[in-house]
Amino acid sequence: MHKRRRHFSVAVLRGAVYAMGGYGYSEIHRTAERYDCKANQWSLIAPMNTKRTHASSTVLNDKIYVAGGSTGMNYLNSVEVYDPDTDQWTFVSPMLFGRACFSSVAFNGCLYAIGENSGHSV
Repeated sequence: MHKRRRHFSVAVLRGAVYAMGGYGYSEIHRTAERYDCKANQWSLIAPMNTKRTHASSTVLNDKIYVAGGSTGMNYLNSVEVYDPDTDQWTFVSPMLFGRACFSSVAFNGCLYAIGENSGHSV
């Protein structure tokens, strides 16, 4: 990988592995990378709009959604989507409240956030 990272989000789309955000060398990343299994090579893709660690990612409609996470000081409610055809991240509707260390899943065309670490009860 190009960046040393832990507590990052992972998704698989079109046969490639994506690693987004995370924490490394005392900084939270907004960088993202794609691993091409056939070429055995990592390449940087467009960085996310927000630095985030402990976020959750899900593939829906041939795009990658990264939701929530933490800036190290605050829990995030923002959600952004990556379009591999344009190599761009775009914000979409935020979650009702910030959360980190949770799971997300796509089901019947919707994105669901499950669990949390935010101080709210679900």
